[in-house]
Amino acid sequence: MFEYMKTEKTDFLLLNDMVLMETDLEDLIKFISHYMKCTVARTDELIELIQPMTMTYSREVIGLGDGGELLGNRMLGKGRIKKLPMYREWKNGDYNLRCDPPTEPLAIGNVQIIDDVVASGESLYTARERLDPLHSRNFSGLILVSSGNFNSTFRSPDGGVVGYDKLTSALLVLGDSGSDPYWYPAIYSMRHLLFKQERDPQYLERVANRYFNGNTNSLKMMFKPLRQALVKDIDK
Repeated sequence: MFEYMKTEKTDFLLLNDMVLMETDLEDLIKFISHYMKCTVARTDELIELIQPMTMTYSREVIGLGDGGELLGNRMLGKGRIKKLPMYREWKNGDYNLRCDPPTEPLAIGNVQIIDDVVASGESLYTARERLDPLHSRNFSGLILVSSGNFNSTFRSPDGGVVGYDKLTSALLVLGDSGSDPYWYPAIYSMRHLLFKQERDPQYLERVANRYFNGNTNSLKMMFKPLRQALVKDIDK
């Protein structure tokens, strides 16, 4: 079962999960809009739509990767969720999805996975198989943003994820720019765009090659004033 609260038709969604004003993002939006339609969604507004659904289905709440952990902490408070570490290791334009053991053992009962974005559904599917390979539990997913591209072996025909009894998303993004569900429609958090290159030096290059005709230098230039804006806000 798949349900969502609202839809957005766009090719590139910026998930504003940082302390950034709309005016801070104007230059970045103009840059992206030169190549494709760009829309901004605020994390705090999306959280309001799905926060009442946390822990209504399960005894265990798991934050998937860094994004799921941060989101879960904002929704439930620190120390209320467990984390399942997950990340992609890229090499020669392809990746291996790494999934480490959860930070704490799971109790008996149903499981709710929290994550910020679901695209192809591979991460959610992998989490389900890692946590419960015998399929002895019921799983649900609580997601901020879901891709409307269901062309993936991990997504069910109705938009859910294989192995999940229920998937709930605050926002469903519909786009027409490409067929690969991992890349299209493009859904990127500002947290990743600003800081992921620190541990993945090729990250922005892959983004630029995929969407912006390889214009990596111009893309990088967009983020210097945004980092400065964040520092100013922290110093207030």
